[in-house]
Amino acid sequence: GTLPAVMNAANEAAVAAFLDERIGFPDIWRLVERVMGEAPFIAQPDLDELIAEDQKARLAVENLVTGEKPALTPL
Repeated sequence: GTLPAVMNAANEAAVAAFLDERIGFPDIWRLVERVMGEAPFIAQPDLDELIAEDQKARLAVENLVTGEKPALTPL
């Protein structure tokens, strides 16, 4: 399914925000949990769907960190 890709992308984006000192360490898991909870589940995604969900997860984390847009905004 898509959730492992979403989790990995959200984690990478959240860790990058932490390393840039834009969020605290405990915010990493909170962001990952929120993005995973809001992400759609596709049981048998093709590569294009995995890439799209990865990009959406990264954008969702950035949106949550900056407060600019709702968490999951369609690309």
